[in-house]
Amino acid sequence: FRAARRIAGAVAAVAVLLPLPAVAQSADDWEVNVAPFYLWAASLSGQMDVRNANVPFSMDFDQAADHLSGAFTLYFEARKGRWGVFTNIDFVGLSTSTQFTTPGIVPGTTRTVDAELDFDQTIFEISGTYLISKPKKFSLIGGLRTFTVAPSVSFTGAAVQLTAIDVSDTSVNVFGGFMYRPKIARKWTFASRADIGGGEAKLTWS
Repeated sequence: FRAARRIAGAVAAVAVLLPLPAVAQSADDWEVNVAPFYLWAASLSGQMDVRNANVPFSMDFDQAADHLSGAFTLYFEARKGRWGVFTNIDFVGLSTSTQFTTPGIVPGTTRTVDAELDFDQTIFEISGTYLISKPKKFSLIGGLRTFTVAPSVSFTGAAVQLTAIDVSDTSVNVFGGFMYRPKIARKWTFASRADIGGGEAKLTWS
């Protein structure tokens, strides 16, 4: 049994409310935004290699929410003048269990096996930004995005001799897009972005 670690594609939508820059006295100062936790809604599709078979899989956001075992997000951005840089970390852990039967040791018999499945995904981004319209707060962005997926399966049951699965793989992708950040109140900014990229994980967009 072999599990391949290839992501065919991922789609996500993010809405983040960020405080105004922590430092913003003049145009020559550094401006910093930090979002230690935000909401991330995503769906995932891909494929797994099971021996010589190719098995597609997909998971919608409502399915992922039902099996969420852990999550962590962090967004950091620093800007000076028209230029800036941001980094983003998004971790999601999913878990579920299932039960199935396999042929028993004695011909004509079966045995019940319990399987615990865990799937961790980490997305890391680092990007540069360039403000092309100060009045409209419109910026171009471009950088690198990595996907790390780590599926694992453990088996329990009477006389079980199945080998546990514990693999991980990281793919690197480039992306480009834009960011729009209008001020919605004296101390608050609404940051939105859209991008598209590709690489080892094929097409990705957000």
